[in-house]
Parts: sequence; structure tokens; C-alpha cells
Amino acid sequence: ALPASPLLGPAGAAAAGIVGLQLLQHAATAVMARRRGVRARMTMLPSITGPIAGSFLQLREPPKSHEALFDVAAVGPVVGGALAVAAVVAGLGLTAAASPEQLATFPALGADVVRGNLFLGMLFEQLLPQAALSVNIDAASEVHVHWLAFAGVGSLMGSVLQLLPVGNLAGGRMLESVFGRLLAWPVDGVLPFVLFVTGVVTDNPLLVTVPLYTTISTVKVEPFPADSISPVDSGRQLLFALSTAFCILNLLPYR
Repeated sequence: ALPASPLLGPAGAAAAGIVGLQLLQHAATAVMARRRGVRARMTMLPSITGPIAGSFLQLREPPKSHEALFDVAAVGPVVGGALAVAAVVAGLGLTAAASPEQLATFPALGADVVRGNLFLGMLFEQLLPQAALSVNIDAASEVHVHWLAFAGVGSLMGSVLQLLPVGNLAGGRMLESVFGRLLAWPVDGVLPFVLFVTGVVTDNPLLVTVPLYTTISTVKVEPFPADSISPVDSGRQLLFALSTAFCILNLLPYR
């Protein structure tokens, strides 16, 4: 049932899984940047939810178009988010099939992580009813899950952070590509504050750190795309809407 490496153990396998999923996300971004002819430098973001929270791109020259900017920004967190969800689903399936003895050796995931995430809460409720029930009863309890699910949760938080439509995070660049920088600037000024206050009120550490990540990603003002007139197509607009909705779903509390 996909056991952890004897050299790493369950906790080490979970940490290695998070890093591996993030590296796949970075590789997808690098491939798309090369394909689109975008010269950029990738900068790692620290995280309070795992080893890393992904990365953001620092553009070295203006991209050719809004579509090129959108593609390079979107591919990393979209691919990373999809892989993370697949890891969570597979890991919860392995958790449900594990014996009580095996469960005791699995990494412990804080139940507050699930309670604070509507998307994860719904997954746990459907795939792991007993764990979801304990989450509802006691926010301070721990849920033992397979290391693959643990890695998926950690990587998912990184993808959700990058999809926030602020600054030079991936979501911010997607917002700029779809609506233009004139709309993106007011959003950059207001949304981080709103998310920070919401994080304080709801005790969500991910939201509390949004201003920090926004500041890190916007230290340098980036140039407009060479073609800043042509809009992105409807498919990219739909992808932006869906990714933003997915981001919100992961920021709303489960209970």
C-alpha cells in the first residue's frame, strides 16, 4: 500500500513528497516559460505550512503578450494543484484501507488544517468519514493520514497561496492578463488587507501571511507585455475564474 521508504520513515516520506510535488510544479513553469520565450528567474517562497510555498517569477524582460504572461503564471499552480489533489485523494484512500496498527505509524495532520479548509473538509468527509467526524468534534485533535495525503495537503497550500490574485503571485499575473494592470493595481492595494483581517478573525495563518508574500513578490515593478492591448481568449478567462473559485474554496472554513 505504497509504504514509506525505510530510510526516511513516514514523516520523511511526507516531507520528500511535498518537495517532489513542488519541483514538478516548478518544472512545468520552466518548460512553459521556455516555450513562450519568457526570460525569468524563479524565486522560492518560504512557508509556514511546509518546507516551501512554491515560487514566483521575476521577469527579466517584457513578455510578448498577455497570453504569454498568463500561460507562464498559470501552469505551475494549476499543475501543482491538480497533482496535490490527486495525492490527497489517493492518500486518503490508502488511509481508509489501513489497519489500526498502520494508522498509528502514519504522520499526524492537525485537525485545524482540515477545519479551516472547506475543500479539504469535503474531501475528508467523503473519503475518510471517521477522521472528518473527529475534526468536527475537536479542533485540537490530530488525524493520522498516509504520507501521500500529508504531502498532498502541504503542496496544495502552496498552490492555493500562489493562486491568490494579488501582486506578482501567479494569481496576480493572471488577473493582470485578464483585466489589465489598471484593475490589478487597486486589487493589489485592497485585497491583501482584507485577507489579513479575515485571517486574524478566522485564525487562518495562511491569510495572515498574505501581505508578506505580496510584498516579497512586488519588490520590483515589472514591465508591461510588449502587446498590452490584445486580450486573452475566453478559455483563459474561464481558467482564471475556475482557479480563483478553487482558491476561495480552500480559504473558506469547513465548519
